[in-house]
Amino acid sequence: MGEIQEKARHDYLRLAYETAIEDIKFLKRQQWLVTHYSILLYVAIVYTSIHLKQCNYFFLLPFLFLITICIPCCAIVILLGIQKALEKTRDRKDEIHQKINECYRDKYFNNLFDPNRSQKDESIFLLLIIVSLFGAVITFILLFNSTNVPGYF
Repeated sequence: MGEIQEKARHDYLRLAYETAIEDIKFLKRQQWLVTHYSILLYVAIVYTSIHLKQCNYFFLLPFLFLITICIPCCAIVILLGIQKALEKTRDRKDEIHQKINECYRDKYFNNLFDPNRSQKDESIFLLLIIVSLFGAVITFILLFNSTNVPGYF
């Protein structure tokens, strides 16, 4: 009877560990999606500014500048929230990892324990923030160049 309970306990830990790993993968994908959507919004703003210039709707360009300011601010706030959730999930995974005996790692968990699978690396997070900010700077430059109308700004 004790062996059945021990196997059930390890099955539970295996499921919890797999869930934590999947949560980490999901949160990482979310970080990339936030960055991709912010870049897509920058492209849309530049395209809109070009279209507005052709149609002589220059009075709408300040709104594009305002939106360009809001995008990286929102992206950074969202990325920070996702990063905090990612750190909590990694801590949960580490707690589960510590509860599992070394002998049962080989028997029940096979190849689940990959040391490179979810390292606490901040470089990707910082890269995503830099990309969001760099996109805003480039968009500002392109918007400013599209507003070279006498008497505007």
